[in-house]
Amino acid sequence: MIATQKDARRILAAHYPGLKIRLTTRTQIGVRPVVEMSIGLPTLVWRKLDIGADSAVRIGQLTPGGGIDWGWDAS
Repeated sequence: MIATQKDARRILAAHYPGLKIRLTTRTQIGVRPVVEMSIGLPTLVWRKLDIGADSAVRIGQLTPGGGIDWGWDAS
């Protein structure tokens, strides 16, 4: 999924309440407590596609094998 920075912050904040979301060009993983992982909430990965305030953000889901599904959709 590719989103604007504003939309990416909204999506990530909905999945990680209370987590300070920082958008950088490095890949970041939203770590979840074990109890949240056991109820099936996705572990998300995100990164800005370029530097600058107008860069889009790519959001994906961490797969059980350690790969990233960049085709993940928030809906």
